[in-house]
Amino acid sequence: GGELRFSGAIDDTIVHVDGSSEIAPSPVQMLSAALAGCMAIDIVDILAKMRTPADSLCIDLAVERAKQTPRRVVSAEMVFTILGNVPEKNVSRAIEMSRETYCSVWHSLQPDIKFQTAFKLNPANEPRGSSPGPEVTDTSYERVSQLMMWRMPTMHT
Repeated sequence: GGELRFSGAIDDTIVHVDGSSEIAPSPVQMLSAALAGCMAIDIVDILAKMRTPADSLCIDLAVERAKQTPRRVVSAEMVFTILGNVPEKNVSRAIEMSRETYCSVWHSLQPDIKFQTAFKLNPANEPRGSSPGPEVTDTSYERVSQLMMWRMPTMHT
């Protein structure tokens, strides 16, 4: 009794939210997923427009929340793992363009949030999809591991 679990509809998609994160994401995890998803869409689109599309993109995200109510997000660290024949400068530029110009989710959040990004391009000796992500040592962190992964099909002409 008393569970803080809700379902709703966004257009034709049913979404679930769970205040305790037991059977569905918490609202803060949903917010984190929205930020990662927004940046991923931007980065994949920008790299494609640069004619250097990524084969895959994986995001590891850790967010830190304030210990006092309202326990808002105070920092986020996002590590992108990108596979493909993509120049490092294009990845850096795509991340910068998403963060500074295009990511509407990031620009909707409070501007004092500490936000760090990093990337790994074709990392050696790491199984695909099992990047360790940011190291979290502070107990105030809410960790979201392997938040999302996209595999883009290779285009054959």
